[in-house]
Amino acid sequence: MKIFLPLIFLFTTIVPFNHQSSELEKAEKEFAKRYDKMSEGMADPIHVDKAIEYYLKAKDSPEKYAGLLEAYEFKGSWTSVDDETARATYKKGIDIGEKAKEMYPNDAGVLYWYIANFSRWGDLIPITEAADEGILDEVKTICEKVIELDPEYHQAGALRLLGGIHLKAPDIPFVLTWPSDEKAEEMLTKAYEIAPQHTANAYYYAKMLLNEDRDSEAKEVLIKLMKGAPREMYVLVDEKFIRKGKELYDSEF
Repeated sequence: MKIFLPLIFLFTTIVPFNHQSSELEKAEKEFAKRYDKMSEGMADPIHVDKAIEYYLKAKDSPEKYAGLLEAYEFKGSWTSVDDETARATYKKGIDIGEKAKEMYPNDAGVLYWYIANFSRWGDLIPITEAADEGILDEVKTICEKVIELDPEYHQAGALRLLGGIHLKAPDIPFVLTWPSDEKAEEMLTKAYEIAPQHTANAYYYAKMLLNEDRDSEAKEVLIKLMKGAPREMYVLVDEKFIRKGKELYDSEF
């Protein structure tokens, strides 16, 4: 009896910790299966929904919230849900992200996936309205923070996102005055240098080159993009931007 009591005590103290850890592990395993069922160019949300359930039950940590917010963004953007569900999904990501970024203000993953949901939600309204509501200003602020913390996070995700806004957002007097071709060039060039394998980096880099009348360079980037094959864990993103790259190439060359 004297031998086994300490072991029983040790076992009972370890179980809750392992249970909490297993929820995060289960979430990550489910999210890794997000492409297992696809149709008509979109993923079935079944595994993402299961991942979200597990993330919500997991113990608070930066990994939990970064994973949860990424799952919300993926569900809204890349699964076969209707527009109303997508909007509601991004809103959940925004609401949880608001709290998570206060808890973990210096975690690049939490900040990036919060602003990814915020940006996606903003994409559902006209860009002038997004500017009026301060959405683009918030995206800029958080992206700059992520770039400061880890410019390589998610294959230069913050550089890609903010560089893309600099490239395409209009200058709106008294409302949106900070978009800059120079910043677009700086950020999209750096994103492509960091992760040329990311098809969105290549696509936006090529668009920037065309905007700068650097046509021969853009042509080379687009040819390389079109020759690439979708990566296993980015299949839908890659299919989209390889297709968009071909459309851009055909329209320009």
